[in-house]
Amino acid sequence: MAHSVFELTEWLERQKGRDLIINKGELSTGSEEITDIDQVRLHLDDFSVRSIAKHDIDDYLADQEIILHGQGQIISDQGKIELPQNVYEIPIVGNMRTQNEENGMKVKTQQAVYTILIQ
Repeated sequence: MAHSVFELTEWLERQKGRDLIINKGELSTGSEEITDIDQVRLHLDDFSVRSIAKHDIDDYLADQEIILHGQGQIISDQGKIELPQNVYEIPIVGNMRTQNEENGMKVKTQQAVYTILIQ
């Protein structure tokens, strides 16, 4: 798992100062079926990796998450809404896999698939 986090952070480092589109697809529990898709546009200023010292037994908090910092908007059928606190969090739940895409990076966790595209 650490290798995938390293691969993603190395890629994000090269994207600082760029605009990204993040498509997040929620996975149904125990399956590969995507049940909900969200989209965010973000100008990536920086990123950080946050780890919690003690595992949350209720799984309310992920043991580790990648936090993207920058101004952005949530894009929905109702229009665009400013991104709260200028951050977007990618919780690392279960095994994480990354895959290079033609114009971005795909990140898959136990709960979601994130496709991060460079604009």
